[in-house]
Amino acid sequence: MSISERKKAILDAVKAARSPVRPSTLMNSIASSRASLNRDLKSLAETGLLETQGKGRSTRYLAGVDPNEPPKAGRQWSSTATALFETLSTSSTTRPQFQYDASFLTDYTPNLCSLLPPQLALYLFHAGYYGQACPVQPKPGLAAQQPFEELAWSSGCLDGISMRLDDAKLVLNRQPHPAGLSRDALVLLNHKDAIDYIKVNAPEQDISVESIVDVQALLMRDLVDAPLIGSIRTLPIYGCDYAPCHDPAVLHSLLASISDKARQIHNPIEAAFFTWVNLSYLQAFNFGNGSTARLAANIPLLHKNCAPLSFQGVPRDDYELALSGIYQKQDVTAAAELFEFVYRQSAQSFYQ
Repeated sequence: MSISERKKAILDAVKAARSPVRPSTLMNSIASSRASLNRDLKSLAETGLLETQGKGRSTRYLAGVDPNEPPKAGRQWSSTATALFETLSTSSTTRPQFQYDASFLTDYTPNLCSLLPPQLALYLFHAGYYGQACPVQPKPGLAAQQPFEELAWSSGCLDGISMRLDDAKLVLNRQPHPAGLSRDALVLLNHKDAIDYIKVNAPEQDISVESIVDVQALLMRDLVDAPLIGSIRTLPIYGCDYAPCHDPAVLHSLLASISDKARQIHNPIEAAFFTWVNLSYLQAFNFGNGSTARLAANIPLLHKNCAPLSFQGVPRDDYELALSGIYQKQDVTAAAELFEFVYRQSAQSFYQ
């Protein structure tokens, strides 16, 4: 058994135990010497894949957070965001149906208004900006692809895929996968094609209605019926308490306003946040609104030489909770907090 296989066996045994495990207990299921087992346990604990309880002979191990797994645990929100959540309706039987409020968009004047705190937007710009270098090659060789692979995988996780990151990388690099071309794999490959489209076009062309529609079309290819790909929504959204506009002419006009205003915003961080929350709120398409918003938010960033935005490490429940403040109250408090967290993380990962 190789070292990597042995470590995987240790992790599997600890997870299966569902309670803190002694090294002596692991010896019964792992074909390894005690010295090798102790070295592996120490290594896994140092990387965060295992957590320890106790010291010395009383040390026990339990599963930590695996960065290759889709995130499950909730984040710690600020008191301000928590206060917002307490004002939101959570009961599906008592809460009203929320309508789209166009004033959220129309009242926004680029460079006079700011959805993010201006100082935060400036700080994040300095964290993510890398000058006049080519925005799609900050690192040599395969390392340059890692942030975009993480973007595809994290966005796919928010769309419901359950694939591990290491398996996702095999799919994204067009390597054979034991599961074949599953729906999860197709979601990932569509994300890759949409991201590649952005990487090629964003350096020269800022965000536009056409680029947003193209991103949605690439994301939804072979996942929905052809008439629903790259076309503005014509029907209501059923099965939820949010009722956005479904007049295609109005939706197209609002989509044009979003892209026009995003292009006018000087700070690409504010432009990315503005794009993400407004596309999420508008729901301009029949399918793929969330992933389209996440990927399209990267167009202003790459256009102005900033690190891409990935939502890696964000559980789906937290993502939806952050946007619920916008759907119900047009309040960006939680969304801004989540955005700050993910962009700090994205910028740091981009330069490592």
